[in-house]
This record gives sequence, structure tokens and C-alpha cells, in this order.
Amino acid sequence: DGKIQLKGTWTDKKDRVSPVTAEGSYTPESFKMDIHIKTISGMNLAGSMNAKRLSADCPAEETAAK
Repeated sequence: DGKIQLKGTWTDKKDRVSPVTAEGSYTPESFKMDIHIKTISGMNLAGSMNAKRLSADCPAEETAAK
């Protein structure tokens, strides 16, 4: 239905765990998410991620195949 809702944890290299949530929307060509995390020290952080499809082919794969 074009909606994203994620809930989980992020673990750093020192095995410290922080809760993470994200919500947003997606289409076959793009997505947008608002992300929320609480650091191990208790600080709330928020951000957003936007992405869009650039091509059906991956130039890196084409170069590696040659």
C-alpha cells in the first residue's frame, strides 16, 4: 500500500544497542523515510532519507563484468 514502518535496534562496533524507528512511503521508483534513534547516552536524534531509482542497470555491475 506504499507505506513503510520499521522498528528495531542498531548495534555499534562495541555491541551497544540503540532503538530505531522509521516511517515513510515508497513507490516502485522512490522512497522517503523519517528516522528516529535514541543514542546509548539517551539523546534523541531524527533524520530523513530520500532515494530514487536512477536506472534499471547498475553501471558498477557493467564495469565489473568487463
